[in-house]
Amino acid sequence: MTFFATETSEALAFRSGEIDVDPSVSNPKSFAAESGATIVTAESCGTGWFDMNVTQPGWNDVHVRRAVAYALNRTDIIAAAGGYAAPMYTMTPPSLLRSIASQAQIDALLASLPLYQYNLAKARQEMAASAYPHGFTATIVSSNDATSLNENQVAAAELAKIGIRLQVKSIAETASQALDTGPATQRPTGMSGGGCFQPDPNTYSDFLGSNNLAAGSWNMADYAPPEVDTLLAQGEATSSPAERFAVYSKLFQKLQKDVPYVGLYVQDSTGAISPKFKWPDYSPWWWDEAYTLGIRPAT
Repeated sequence: MTFFATETSEALAFRSGEIDVDPSVSNPKSFAAESGATIVTAESCGTGWFDMNVTQPGWNDVHVRRAVAYALNRTDIIAAAGGYAAPMYTMTPPSLLRSIASQAQIDALLASLPLYQYNLAKARQEMAASAYPHGFTATIVSSNDATSLNENQVAAAELAKIGIRLQVKSIAETASQALDTGPATQRPTGMSGGGCFQPDPNTYSDFLGSNNLAAGSWNMADYAPPEVDTLLAQGEATSSPAERFAVYSKLFQKLQKDVPYVGLYVQDSTGAISPKFKWPDYSPWWWDEAYTLGIRPAT
């Protein structure tokens, strides 16, 4: 096991043959070019969102939030994030419902929801129906890494088309996280994302409800309707897949109606491996497995 200060220095070690595998790389496209490694991928449950603090002016209007959902082009956002992701139209990755429902049930649920696929005409209709028909000016906060800045700048350019004039404020990653988990009413709007530690829909409960408004918690949208608190509690109170799917279906419906978070993409889990080897069963859950036993010689 070898530790590196940056992925650039690690890529050079890959190229020289010093190391052969890294199960998690954050910038796979540039890493592959610098290292000569093969990138392995698998669908994860990490997400990219545009979250809106629903208690702040402008973002407190549901028509504005729906307009944002229509106006953000997921293809552009994914490109700004460096690729290795698939479009997503809900807050929670639908794949997490597979532990409690069939794919047919999940597909039927998604077909019943407003998914806000990119549509500038509908975005402008929602803005016209809002309290801000001529738009407004606001600041969004981005951590100062290149990927986050790219994503926020693309979002700002796209929302300008519907009259939402955003200024992107860049701050250090530690400062950004402090704001995201600080006083709930002051949590900033902007690009963010979630992740999970288990393949279950309740893992995204950390970003919702009154239990996650205290300092140090992760309800970045300051979104805590009583109905959501009730649904979160019901989802944790039963082990019946059918009952849980009924609960989380209602939660999906509520979130798609109120749009505190605009789901944009589901990230791929990405690792790197020397061309001397292959990793046919690479998984986003590698960290919870004896993953090295799945690595094989290339020939």
